[in-house]
Amino acid sequence: MIAADEDRLERVRDNIDAAENEYAKYADMITDKKNKLEMLTSKENELVERTKIAENVYDMFRHGGDDDVREKLIDVMYENQRLQEENKSLKELLEKAYDFMKQFVIDGVNLLEKFMESVGKVMERLSPKIK
Repeated sequence: MIAADEDRLERVRDNIDAAENEYAKYADMITDKKNKLEMLTSKENELVERTKIAENVYDMFRHGGDDDVREKLIDVMYENQRLQEENKSLKELLEKAYDFMKQFVIDGVNLLEKFMESVGKVMERLSPKIK
């Protein structure tokens, strides 16, 4: 009687293990599908924005003269260059701030690592609220 119960208990445990493995497999599949969906949604949004821009360019060519389009293109290229320079400047400033923070140590951990750790904690708290 006890041997039969032990065998049945072992089969139940095996079934539970198999079910947990199956659950983990499906949970991973769901996570993969969610990630793929997010990527596709991002690509879709990009394509929608690019389509809007293409329609605006088409309208400019159709309704405006070449001079208007040329001026708009020059403005956009200038703004792009200005933003790239600003981005480069901000990256350099951020790198200097990181180097500065690395100089200070609190409880055996430099200030930059402490800062990154606290940012990670804030992101963990915010990520459920964002979704």
